[in-house]
Amino acid sequence: MSTKSSELACDLTALTEQERKAHLAKAAHLRGSLIGLQEVDGGTEFYFPAGMDISALREFARQEQRCCSWIEEIFVREEAQRSVMILRATPEGRAAWISAFMANTSAQTPQPSTGPGWKQMLVAAGAMCLACLFPLVGGILVARGLLPAAWNAGEGTYMAVAAGVIALYFGRSWWKSRSANRGDSKDESCAC
Repeated sequence: MSTKSSELACDLTALTEQERKAHLAKAAHLRGSLIGLQEVDGGTEFYFPAGMDISALREFARQEQRCCSWIEEIFVREEAQRSVMILRATPEGRAAWISAFMANTSAQTPQPSTGPGWKQMLVAAGAMCLACLFPLVGGILVARGLLPAAWNAGEGTYMAVAAGVIALYFGRSWWKSRSANRGDSKDESCAC
């Protein structure tokens, strides 16, 4: 066994069998709640939703450090919008821990997000512009006799269609991201 792999080995005696089972259940719950992660100077930040049970997150971090002595530091902090768990270890240690934590999950690791992406905002802005533009163009065409008055649906119809397009687009995006971050999986990756 190489020195590096023995440095990253978990202490199987650190947790009792009952503690280990509870710890694996917590890991599965946390993995399902993870909304993002980001590499920071000397560590990795794991983002969880605001309102999460912070004491359970702190207990998980404490047990991780107990069985994985190669972790330099693991701590939890609360922010207004989320809870953050920070893992500090060597780059190899962080990679091994992330791999073990995310093992056996079909979902991709989520990336931190601060809101809708630029493409979603562009579609919403375009739909709103068209909702305002259609009644103006329709009114001009009717006034010039180029469009029968019955064909000009009016502002309310165009606004309703635009709202429907926006709702469908954002609803579809939300559903896809929700489905991608789901998945029931067993954590057989770490013995602790």
